[in-house]
Amino acid sequence: MNMKLEKQSIFAAELVPARVEKIGMLHQHALVVRLAGPRPAYVYCAPDAPLRAVCCTTSSPHSTYPHADWLGPAGAALEQADLVACRMVPGEQVLELLFGTGWRIAVHFFGRRGNAVLVDEHNMLRAVWRAVPCHVVGTPYVRHAAPPEPDGAGMRHVPLDDMLPVLERLELDETRAAVQRHLQARRARLSERLQKIEHDLAEVARAAEYRLQGELLKAHYHLLKPGMRAVTVLDYTTPTPTERTIALDPRKTPQQTMAAYFKKAAKLERGRAVIAARHALTLRELAAHDEQSRGLTTCADVAALRALLSAGRASQTRRPRPANPATPARPAARIRHFKSADGVLIMVGRTAADNDELTVRIARGNDVWLHTRNRSGAHVVVRLERNQELTRRTLLEAAQLCAHFSRTPDGALEDILYVLRKHVSKPKGAKPGLVHVAGGKTITVRHNARAMKEWIAAQSAEAPP
Repeated sequence: MNMKLEKQSIFAAELVPARVEKIGMLHQHALVVRLAGPRPAYVYCAPDAPLRAVCCTTSSPHSTYPHADWLGPAGAALEQADLVACRMVPGEQVLELLFGTGWRIAVHFFGRRGNAVLVDEHNMLRAVWRAVPCHVVGTPYVRHAAPPEPDGAGMRHVPLDDMLPVLERLELDETRAAVQRHLQARRARLSERLQKIEHDLAEVARAAEYRLQGELLKAHYHLLKPGMRAVTVLDYTTPTPTERTIALDPRKTPQQTMAAYFKKAAKLERGRAVIAARHALTLRELAAHDEQSRGLTTCADVAALRALLSAGRASQTRRPRPANPATPARPAARIRHFKSADGVLIMVGRTAADNDELTVRIARGNDVWLHTRNRSGAHVVVRLERNQELTRRTLLEAAQLCAHFSRTPDGALEDILYVLRKHVSKPKGAKPGLVHVAGGKTITVRHNARAMKEWIAAQSAEAPP
């Protein structure tokens, strides 16, 4: 079984030369070269331990196998070339597949895991199956002497029926190990999250204590002096009045200190429902995770394991937090929509909040944004598609809309600033409707209230889907 390939099988010599139809990967652990001919033939190279085997046969793997993506763009060129030789490097555990283009694939049947490299006619590395320090794409290919292998551990020629079960087991074990690592990492994250949530729940339980301390400070307000670090008061809420010492912040006034206790209590009380919902959700996720882990050891379906791994990775995307019942929902923006004479969409905000929604969330970077230069008013956005230019007529109509909805007096001249939306930003903490504009140009229009009312009636449009 450990004889050289060329000595123990003449079939490889009978295969070549032949045109290559496909170079693929079987069960992620074997390189497969499918050759054209009256009857398709295959060369299987499985360099990983414990297999380290080659098989040359007309037998199909009877399963789908993807292209060898590690070959990159060169893979498509090789699949149109001829395989002219399949030979062992003398004295080494290396099988070379030589192509008519002068390129070759060298399969290494040694090391902790086998490997394969693509070498061009100038002996430069063009692709590497598994990245290793001694083989870097774009550098000369240097063969390193294979380490001595134990007896019976070198490359051998085996029938395909003996190779396939081992490849399937290797793929199953590797996929199961990947899922196991993912599940372990996910459980660690869930456990850490649960620990933080339980800490928050313990803090929420102190809301009543903070409110009581605020009430006691309110009842003993006459004892509070600026700069105090603590105060001792009588707690009349217990059956027997007892003394309590309450910490104070010397940097705050007595009124600010008392208000801080009430504020902290209110904040914790508002967050109680949200934290409880997150706690219940995390417990459910932990239970589902443990159920998956229990079924992992008995699952022998690679496709199911991969689906489990993909679903787990997709679940790592950020989920929206449960809504806080104490926070009112933001009302939907009320945006006016018009069509210019050129058929271009023009949008106008109604209120300051609507202006923010239009400018910050609805408008796109290359849309044109308009606003009156010298007064507060409506934000106007002209929707432009990719490479679409803003016509002078649409610009004038948008500027007239901006002046009209900014309460410009009838017959007055108004300067309208216009700029690409990507040059408009919302300062942090700014009040609704307030934005910062970098650059821009100005167009002056005269407001004609009657003409604008007629134009609006004729050009109003439905909101886009």
